[in-house]
Amino acid sequence: MTKPILTAVAWALLLGGAASTHAQQPGRPPAAAAPDGAGGALAGRAVLAATGEPLAFSVVALLYVEGGSLVRSALTAADGSFGFDSLAPGEYRVRLERVGFAPELQAAVRVLAGRTESTVLRSTPRRLALPATDVPDTACHAAADMLRLPALAALWREAATAAEARRLFNRRYTFTLVLRDLSWQVLGERRVRAAVGETPETHTASDATVEELRASSDQPVWGSVGPGGFRLIVPDLPELFGTGFLATHCVVGSLNPHGESRLAFRPRDTWTTPGVLRVAPTIVLDSAWTVARVELKFLLDGRTFIRGAQQYGDAAFPGGQLRFPLRLDLEEVPRLAGRPHWVGRTRFDNYQVAPDTTR
Repeated sequence: MTKPILTAVAWALLLGGAASTHAQQPGRPPAAAAPDGAGGALAGRAVLAATGEPLAFSVVALLYVEGGSLVRSALTAADGSFGFDSLAPGEYRVRLERVGFAPELQAAVRVLAGRTESTVLRSTPRRLALPATDVPDTACHAAADMLRLPALAALWREAATAAEARRLFNRRYTFTLVLRDLSWQVLGERRVRAAVGETPETHTASDATVEELRASSDQPVWGSVGPGGFRLIVPDLPELFGTGFLATHCVVGSLNPHGESRLAFRPRDTWTTPGVLRVAPTIVLDSAWTVARVELKFLLDGRTFIRGAQQYGDAAFPGGQLRFPLRLDLEEVPRLAGRPHWVGRTRFDNYQVAPDTTR
């Protein structure tokens, strides 16, 4: 029986970064950086128009007015504030993006060298309209084509917006969480159980940078098997929209207006290396297009070796909340009839912002 190396599973789940993939445009967005001393800045706040309440942890996209191409994205803080600096002089627009709501494009702002312009995003939220019928799709599409598929484009944007908000949060904030009930048991002739009641973990901005480098690789490896056991890298939601992951996986989408919709990521080739694991995850969204879980299959030599799911829910922070993993369930798939195998479960909670000592 293969012995799992458990700490690698928990650590990799905690440290889920991604490459700079924007919610509306897969791939790394172009920079609009000005030479030192020649740039301007744009600062603003996002609030509800009706009440003035700040909109925390929402994605703000910065666009060129001419052509509308993406420049950068930012995450609003607890008070709704956001900012972009070192901008090349010119005209820009900002677009507010929140899961479950239609994007809101604001008026143009001209940025001048050496000055900071101010803007206020006064949001009048409009819920996305769900389709009236199911939209099944059996073709595996390149990520770059998803926005050109009318039936699936909105579904893709919703999942990518949630991933982008998490990516920006991971890069900006240090936070802690607690791993609970880390338990694994072997089923079969022998029964072995190992458990850890509570284990605190800390995520830092430097950790997010490390994962972005991994997620940008065009040959991502998501685990390995050796004589001493195996290690897993369990992808968090932002990693699934990293440039490397999207380059090595295609997407099968299915939309259900009355139930769960799915974005299934599949390896695009048969690339295999002995002892190396690949991953084929599926993002499952509920009827409001909110990420409910990510179903996981780890492949060894083209066959399922480990399967499971990562459950998601809202974790509250001062000023707002974001979707975070709350539970991980994994199970080894027996290769031989009657062969013992292991199952395990970990819960993640008590997410809290911590002082950032890395800056």
